[in-house]
Amino acid sequence: PSYAVGGQRIEGNTFRATPNGMRVLGVGDEVSIVRDNDFIDTFHAIGIYGPPLHFVGNRVTVEEPGRVPTSGHPASAILVSPQHTDCSGHVVAENTVEGHPGAIYVLAARGETCRDVEIRDNEIRVARVPVPPGWVIPVPPGEDPTMVGVPITLSTSDWTPPGAEAELAEGIVEGVVVQGNRVTLSLIHIS
Repeated sequence: PSYAVGGQRIEGNTFRATPNGMRVLGVGDEVSIVRDNDFIDTFHAIGIYGPPLHFVGNRVTVEEPGRVPTSGHPASAILVSPQHTDCSGHVVAENTVEGHPGAIYVLAARGETCRDVEIRDNEIRVARVPVPPGWVIPVPPGEDPTMVGVPITLSTSDWTPPGAEAELAEGIVEGVVVQGNRVTLSLIHIS
C-alpha cells in the first residue's frame, strides 16, 4: 500500500557495500533532497519510486565490484520508476557516477507512466566491469571478459507489476529532459 512521505533531507552520508543504498517509496507532493552523499560498491545506489525527489551532487562509485552484495557486480546506479506516482518532479543532477554498467535508468512497466524527469549536468564515467561469475555470457578465448553498459537509459518494460492485469497497456516514458551530461570512458578496468 502507498503511504504519505516527502520533505526529507538526506545529506553527507556514506552508503558502502549495500544492495540498495536507498529506496524512496510512497506518495506526496513535498520535495525530498538527497545531496552530497557517497554510494560505494552498491548494487543500486538509489531507487526513486515516490514523491518528487532531487538527487543532486552525489558520488556513486565502484571501487571493488566483488564487494557488491548479492551479485558481486553493480547494476544500475540510479533507477527512476513510477510505482505509486508518475515520476513528475524527479531531478537527477550534478552527480558523479563511475563504474556502473548502467548509470541512470528511467523505466516504466506495463500500465505505468513516468514523465517529466530531469537528468542534467551529471558526470558519468563508464568503466569496464568483470562479467559476474555464473552469468551466461559467451566470451571467446582471448577476448576481454568485461562489460560496459549504457550510461543513460529511457525505457519501457514488458514486466507486469504484481497484482496487476496482464493485459495492461505498454508503459509510457515521456517528457524526460536529458541535458548537459558528460559521459567519458575510463581506461581503468575495475576488477
